Amino acid sequence: MKKSLSVKKLVITALLMAMSIVLTRYLGITTDLVKINFGFLPLTVAAILYGPVWGGCTFAVSDIVGMLIAGGGKTYFPLFTVSEFLYGVAYGLILHKREKSLKNVSLAVVLTTLVINLMITPVWNMLYMKLIVGQTMTYWAVVSVKILPAAILAPVKIASIYLLWRYAGRSLEKYA
Repeated sequence: MKKSLSVKKLVITALLMAMSIVLTRYLGITTDLVKINFGFLPLTVAAILYGPVWGGCTFAVSDIVGMLIAGGGKTYFPLFTVSEFLYGVAYGLILHKREKSLKNVSLAVVLTTLVINLMITPVWNMLYMKLIVGQTMTYWAVVSVKILPAAILAPVKIASIYLLWRYAGRSLEKYA
């Protein structure tokens, strides 16, 4: 019985990662500093369903596979995958086996936006720009570019995660 559950978990996760890759790489806007897409949504579902470790791995593997499939000529930089892993862990810690509340979703999105998106990832962006692109950028220059998209996307993320979890959560949990 345990093997069938593991296979089912892998298949569902693979489908969620495929959805994320399409939403991120083909239906989103990505530059060296800013990503605007809905690829986080299926990956967040994996974190909600399976917890922080599985969620972190799902975010990280999706980032690697997405870069291999549709990197757009960009150089792979593993520290961005670390940020993706942290997103999955955070969403899993805050939302897995928790009440489907706007408060929990808001906490997860605000925390990941402030800590990962506006504190950790800018450091990776600076290193990427310096080591790969050959340009020097200050931390505040990178953060200043990220603040407006983060402020716009945070409410969109909160609304989309909450609505999906609230109205499709029971069905997702049933099949997961």
